[in-house]
Amino acid sequence: QSSKFKAYLCNGTVEIRDREDMNAIFANGFFGKGSHSKSKPTESPSEVLCLLLEEAFFLSAFVTCLDIYCEKSRETQAAFGIDIKQPKTCKELGPCDLWTSFCKANPQFPERYAVYHHFRSRGWIVKSGIKFGADFLFYKDSPEKIHASYSVVVHSIDNFPQSEPMLSPSALDFAALERLTRMSRNAAKALMICLVGCEVGSQRMLPPEVSPRDKKNSADPALSTATNEEVSVPLSDEKMQPGRSSWLVQPLVVEKWFPKDRKLT
Repeated sequence: QSSKFKAYLCNGTVEIRDREDMNAIFANGFFGKGSHSKSKPTESPSEVLCLLLEEAFFLSAFVTCLDIYCEKSRETQAAFGIDIKQPKTCKELGPCDLWTSFCKANPQFPERYAVYHHFRSRGWIVKSGIKFGADFLFYKDSPEKIHASYSVVVHSIDNFPQSEPMLSPSALDFAALERLTRMSRNAAKALMICLVGCEVGSQRMLPPEVSPRDKKNSADPALSTATNEEVSVPLSDEKMQPGRSSWLVQPLVVEKWFPKDRKLT
């Protein structure tokens, strides 16, 4: 049985082209961005709704409301590592194919999706943060009504052990951290560093494991509080095979220390 909405891979991005599909996807969760606008798609005949790879995978593999197709074009097949044989001109991609293709398009996709899935499934609206030099922006409500609460940078940690309660951010580039902190502060946002690692024994480049409990939790509209705690992220989809990969995400909210404002005692 086909899902309601259709999207197409196009030169490294995912596009929704049907007018009704565009409006419905954006209205129900603020997914995507109009190709000719800053947010909501316009009425321009050439307008398409562009999805982040993380948004596309979430809607297709987790929410299961989106069918994604790869058209037979040299640029698209090269970007996503997909080979479409004759005489097909369009190929529908399942969750495992999408995961492999998105990892090909962006080698950091597994870590980015772990962060996206964790916060989006807990009620946060997650948008691209490239405008502010970050990976994502986190909103508590409609991006058309309020500014983002956090600028988010995803930082990969190798061999993330389950037994270690906290990870030192000593490996971070503190010059870049200073620039991001200043930029976020000037834009009235807090900076969040998400340390992400694949659990020991998991295979990073394979799709996530099945977790029905995670799917149940996604219906909870309550917003989670971003704190400096370690959380387990069981990513899931009923169509995927179990035992693939499991991720841990540790969000750290960064605040700049001003000696004149905070005296030592």
